[in-house]
Amino acid sequence: METPPPVPEAKPPFGRSFYLMLFAPVATMAVAAAASAAGGRNSGLEGFGMVVSLLSLLAMIACSVVCSVMVGKRKGGWLGVLTFLGIQVIYISVACAGCAVAVGKMDFR
Repeated sequence: METPPPVPEAKPPFGRSFYLMLFAPVATMAVAAAASAAGGRNSGLEGFGMVVSLLSLLAMIACSVVCSVMVGKRKGGWLGVLTFLGIQVIYISVACAGCAVAVGKMDFR
């Protein structure tokens, strides 16, 4: 009886921490946009939304680097770089939408 060939070491799928790091900045930007939209002009919620929005931008950079390093270690360096660029496209579009909602209520008169 022949023995089957050895199975290469399969790396486990990405866990909960990867998806949490991927979607947490999107969720915080949604909270910031909702706070800015819920508050009236010059309200405390509008200011809170802008602060959370700016902090979310910093979290987006940090989380995209961490996620791309996770992918790079499992799948290879080039795929990690492509993941970083793809995540940046998603995060930039979410950030622009969130800032548009927050700034849409502002009045500079």
